[in-house]
Amino acid sequence: MKFIAALLLGLALGYAGMLSAQTDSTAAPKKIDPNPSTALSWKEDKHAAKILLNKGRTEAAIPYLEAGAKLKPNKKYFTLKLASAYLELRDYTSSNKWYKVLIDRDSTKDMVTANLFKYALTQKYLGQYEQSIVNFTKFKKVTSDEEGEEIAKLRGRASGEVSGSRWGIFFRDSVPNPIFRVKPLDTSMDRPLAAYAPRLRDNVLYFSVQKSDSSFSRIYRSPRQGKSWGAVEALPENINKPGRHIGNGSFTADGNTLYYTQCQTGEMNKSKCQIYMSRYIDSSWEIGIPLGPVINDPRYTNMQPALGLDKDSEDVLYFVSDRNPGKGLDIFYIRIDPKDGTSFSRPHSAGYQINSMGDELSPYFDFRTRTLYFSSNGRVGIGGQDVFRSTWDTTGGWAKAENLGTPVNSSADDVGFYIDDPGILGFVVSNRPGDTAQKSATCCDNIYQITTTKLFLSVRGSVYEEEGNSRALADQGLVLLYDDRNGIELGSYNLISGGYFFDLDAKSSYKLVVRKDGFYDGVSSFTTNEYKDNDTLKYDLFLKKRSEPMISPLRGRVIGHVYYENEQVGMRADAKDSINSILRIMDHNPSIIVEVGGHTDSVGPLEYNMALSQKRAEDLRNYFVNDKKVSANRITAKGYGPTQPVAHDFMPDGKDNLAGQALNRRTEFKVIGELTPDVMERDAARKNTNEKPANVIKKDFHMGRVAAPSKPIPPKPAPAISIATTPSITSPDTAAAKTTVTTPAAKTPAINPVVNTRDTTLPVTIQTTNPATTIIVTTPAVTSPVTTNTIITPPVTAPTTNPVTTNVVNTAVATITATQTPVTAPATTYVIPPTVAKPAVTDTGYKTALKEPLVVTGTVYMDRSGTPTLANQASVFLTSNEVGSTQKSYSVKDDGSYIFDLSRSASDTFRLKARWYQFESDEMVITGADMRNSNKPIDLIIKMK
Repeated sequence: MKFIAALLLGLALGYAGMLSAQTDSTAAPKKIDPNPSTALSWKEDKHAAKILLNKGRTEAAIPYLEAGAKLKPNKKYFTLKLASAYLELRDYTSSNKWYKVLIDRDSTKDMVTANLFKYALTQKYLGQYEQSIVNFTKFKKVTSDEEGEEIAKLRGRASGEVSGSRWGIFFRDSVPNPIFRVKPLDTSMDRPLAAYAPRLRDNVLYFSVQKSDSSFSRIYRSPRQGKSWGAVEALPENINKPGRHIGNGSFTADGNTLYYTQCQTGEMNKSKCQIYMSRYIDSSWEIGIPLGPVINDPRYTNMQPALGLDKDSEDVLYFVSDRNPGKGLDIFYIRIDPKDGTSFSRPHSAGYQINSMGDELSPYFDFRTRTLYFSSNGRVGIGGQDVFRSTWDTTGGWAKAENLGTPVNSSADDVGFYIDDPGILGFVVSNRPGDTAQKSATCCDNIYQITTTKLFLSVRGSVYEEEGNSRALADQGLVLLYDDRNGIELGSYNLISGGYFFDLDAKSSYKLVVRKDGFYDGVSSFTTNEYKDNDTLKYDLFLKKRSEPMISPLRGRVIGHVYYENEQVGMRADAKDSINSILRIMDHNPSIIVEVGGHTDSVGPLEYNMALSQKRAEDLRNYFVNDKKVSANRITAKGYGPTQPVAHDFMPDGKDNLAGQALNRRTEFKVIGELTPDVMERDAARKNTNEKPANVIKKDFHMGRVAAPSKPIPPKPAPAISIATTPSITSPDTAAAKTTVTTPAAKTPAINPVVNTRDTTLPVTIQTTNPATTIIVTTPAVTSPVTTNTIITPPVTAPTTNPVTTNVVNTAVATITATQTPVTAPATTYVIPPTVAKPAVTDTGYKTALKEPLVVTGTVYMDRSGTPTLANQASVFLTSNEVGSTQKSYSVKDDGSYIFDLSRSASDTFRLKARWYQFESDEMVITGADMRNSNKPIDLIIKMK
């Protein structure tokens, strides 16, 4: 993690806020002479410098360190502190000078290797790539025998810095005609201490500025006037609140809502930032309001908002936060409720393709190309913070981030990239050497204007229908434009007079697809790599008439899953992404018919699970038809219960496999057919008139935790055929450990080959007065004269409990599937365990509330690389032995905490486990006595399994 930009670029609006605190002379410690070079001894200079450095006032300490170094040039304290202080202040030239003094003074044997690393780093930031490669390589060599986590991290980072320096040489020497040109922004603003966060809105440039050491950062605006910019004015105090740093403005599409950052500097110059919103109503900006604790968690800094879209094309707000402990600053996103713009889902990380172990800053989403631009110092870069970009790949995740290279990036820090809708005019914020700096050549951030040598390219063409030898201009059809590199859809065009049109980018690969019902797709691929001048490409597309019914390539494929909590009808809150993905597939394939197949785990009665799976399937079908307006002819519902598992519900030792059960609690969306053209036409006509199909019944859709039906729907009774005389067996009235009951031989009646299935019953009556007796029921082998596939599954009902006398009716049910050739099914022995009296409980499995509450609480942490971090997306599962095996689940809160109230539990022993996708914790066994005695939180750490 880079130690300079994280402070100067991150915690204070991203770029400027700490500078004022570091250089505020009014807060200087008492009895420190303002002219140290003539008034103080070297010891007094050292003492004054220590006081200022401990207060975080690095720049104020520089004169004392310089004076002390002159008086005592061989004193290592002054040299080391000057080198690190100048590096913190991003004065790379001065820092390089003092690190060179340290390196030259130390022998190889006594060299502090961290200083060699930082010396190489300053060389890289100054663009001295060849020299930096030499010293990074030397650092790796001299530390090869050193042990320790920190030195190992620096060795790994040195390898990345070598790669970055090589990239710097490549961009410097081997890219003669970059597509961008960069120059300092020309405004009427005097040279500021820092300028950052440029955004162009209606030909007006909005940006943030800190004018001097003692001023606060503010948002300003400047209208464009030809090729230059007009007068600069600050936004009103409803936004630029006095006494706070304000910056990082981001507008909604209509320009009437502004999201921005507000920061306050606290102790040790550490800033806490929050994201605010203001609306433009009646020709003025309202007083800004914070977005609330969901996004503005008070434990973290939250800043740099940027409006955009997620992979499902839903409105989101990207922002930067340090809420991943140990990972510096990362980019997160939060979905915006379209109804009011102020309600949000909980934050999600942008993922490992965006976030690194370094700092990620200044997200910007380009709606036209659906590209996320951001800056990072945790990836291979040619400077400190480099600008990267990423788009979504075909799996719905982010593609590998791409470095924009020079001249957008430099050997210094480059952040705040922005490009306008046409992709012609943009901006970047950089501390690269220039003539606008107030202090050192690289101290301060300024805005640079980007112009592009972009070609204006487009593609147009006509679409023709072909049938036999005839060809005619198509009057209907949809043309889609895809990025041929990653399959992302870039645009769609409904035919107008048989033609289509799209704008294109240079050096890109494209695929055109035209679709119309009753025709094969027309496809054409091309690139724009060779074009050097503005041009309009022309590609005609052809639709060939189908001679046979269309068979979708998706037929038989599962196109999505939705998962459920235990015994819940409503889908989990994380199902929204899957639902949107399924809807997109159905929109792009308007003829497919989808079956919603409901599935459950095998815990509990079969009849109950069959009813539950059917209810889940119908619930989702109603949601698609009634809420998402999918034709009722295109979606069916069917419950399969536990008959089609995808994982084992139980471990080999008989214990619950919670992960497998969670996978089995699902609905699957499977393509089972296609609509005929006449049905599609009727559906289209009905949609235009808002008429509802007759076979659709309006039902409520359940989102979240909705309990399953309390009374399972009983199955239809199967015909029963008695195949044996019922024996009456009385066990001896003794304390025998078990009793073995063997039934007489049974004969199977002839089965009509046309009827495939018969259910046969074997009732056995057993009487005993000893509740501790174990009874073994043995079912003899059964031969069927007309079967090749005989399946005998006789579940045995456990005896009822009676302390005086037990009258048990055990029913063995044999299901025989008849086909052709005789086969014999093996005999099976079933053991009924001894009767054990259970504590009396109510129907709900709870007893009267205890006088003292029994609550288990704790926090869930995630361990990815040896350092546990807070996990705010996991679920905790608690299992007890009350009423069989009862499981409760809890989705942890944003702070990673969970809680179970067990005050009314009938059990006294519990098992705890936390899980999130492939991450699981070890199972913990706890008792009520443990919790009452210790009363301590129980924390769980989840790891990759």
